[in-house]
Amino acid sequence: FSHGTESDDFHPASSLKCGSALVPTALSVGEREDASGAEFLLALVAGMEVMARLGLAALGGIRRRGLHPTGSTGAIGAASVAGRLMGLDEPTLHHALTIAALSRFGYSEIPSEGRGNVKRLFPGMAAAAGVRAAQLAAIGVTAPPKTFGDAKGFSRAFEVDAKEESRLISTLGQEWETLNVRFKLFAQDGYIQPMTEATRRLMTANDIDFRDIDQVRVGVSHRACNEVAGVIRSPRTITDAQFSASFSLALFMVAGTADYSAYSLERLSDPVILGLEDRISVYVDDDVETRYQASRPRGAKVAIRLRSGVEFSEYVADL
Repeated sequence: FSHGTESDDFHPASSLKCGSALVPTALSVGEREDASGAEFLLALVAGMEVMARLGLAALGGIRRRGLHPTGSTGAIGAASVAGRLMGLDEPTLHHALTIAALSRFGYSEIPSEGRGNVKRLFPGMAAAAGVRAAQLAAIGVTAPPKTFGDAKGFSRAFEVDAKEESRLISTLGQEWETLNVRFKLFAQDGYIQPMTEATRRLMTANDIDFRDIDQVRVGVSHRACNEVAGVIRSPRTITDAQFSASFSLALFMVAGTADYSAYSLERLSDPVILGLEDRISVYVDDDVETRYQASRPRGAKVAIRLRSGVEFSEYVADL
């Protein structure tokens, strides 16, 4: 449900929405196994660490192959959660993770004509596959012994080199990727979050009325501009609206909010919002792109020029 409304958590460095695949797994399997609260949390953290570290190692290959990050690693994380709650021993859990690695769901395609709403199902598909993998392992189904760590297994599938592969276990038990998981402030794609927050700050601090706005310029990374949030304009579905930077910012400026209820079918054709969207441009900012290439922060620079000629600007370096 959280991924379906774009209100989920996200792990910025790996672009994963871990909770949307792992929390349903923990709730369902935990209920069936009568798990305690402590067991629930331990399994959830274990799954978060497995999934996030796989994402960190494989993100480059996942993107080069045009795959969806959460759909590509979610089943393995879910198998970790389910296996832990089911009390699988180490060899059986290993088989569960390897079986789960066979399941990958979704492409990261965001065409300008829209992406449909099947994307909302990717984490659920991954969760189901992870639970199924744990159940299969529990009844004796086995898998190759070296899928993780073998040049012909996971690393080959996602073009993971030795440096990237070291991220799987190099700081395990010392640094916790779970602590790097964040929650969205707005019901929209993660790359739009800093754009909306910068806009919110500007409009609040300077008491800006959207009717006085002449032009809005938004500087972001190449990926945010040309591969994700800057591609779709004048969206025709709610899903596409949540992935459209120009529409989402216009919506926020007019409605004063960007929670899920703000994205209604009526507003997709609102002439006021669409008119303001026409005055919003998204471009690649060199500074934001340089920072993104260095450590993958999701930043944005927003400049609002009023009809009076006065201009205000705000930079959110990461959100």
